[in-house]
Order: sequence, then structure tokens, then C-alpha cells
Amino acid sequence: MKIDCNITENYLKEKARMLTFYNRGINFDGSDAGETIAMIQNFSDANPQKTYLEDLKEKFSALNFGSIGHPNNCPRCFGYKNLPCDGTGYFQDREVGCNDCWNQIMEEAK
Repeated sequence: MKIDCNITENYLKEKARMLTFYNRGINFDGSDAGETIAMIQNFSDANPQKTYLEDLKEKFSALNFGSIGHPNNCPRCFGYKNLPCDGTGYFQDREVGCNDCWNQIMEEAK
């Protein structure tokens, strides 16, 4: 899943992920803002995060989900435990369906 690092929230998450990935501090002081964003974007593009749906399709490539594009079941039915939903297909804090769970980035829901 491609992430747009021009969006501040995405930039901050990807920057933190990059720093953790390299397990060291990277000095951005004095860097041009555009260069810094490009550096974070390049890292993000080279190290994409998977959604639950991408992970399922990778593991079970023969599955066909028809017109909805994902299973009718909640990802918890497939063993994905770290989701912010209650297992009924709805997030605990708002009413959105399983499509939102399937399209969540796996690391975010930990």
C-alpha cells in the first residue's frame, strides 16, 4: 500500500518507522523540507506496509472474493488478532464495516 508522505500524519508515522527500521537517529536539521519529505517517501516506497487483505491474498492467492473484493467475514475469523474492532465487523469506537479492517495497515493495529 503506497503512503503519501506529503500528508503530515503519514510523514510523521513513516519517519518514525524509518528511524526504527535503521535503529538509529538520522539528523534532519538543516535539510530542505522537500528533500526530507522525498527521503521519507523513498523509504516508504521501498519498504511498503501490508494491509490485512494484502497479507491474506499473499498467503492464499487462489481465493476469489468476487465483487466486494474481500471476505465477508471479519479478519479475526482468519486469525488476525490485533484489530481495533470487536470481532463483529465493527470498530469499537465507530460503525464501519469489515472493509475498513481488511484495508488497515497491519502494523498500525498492534
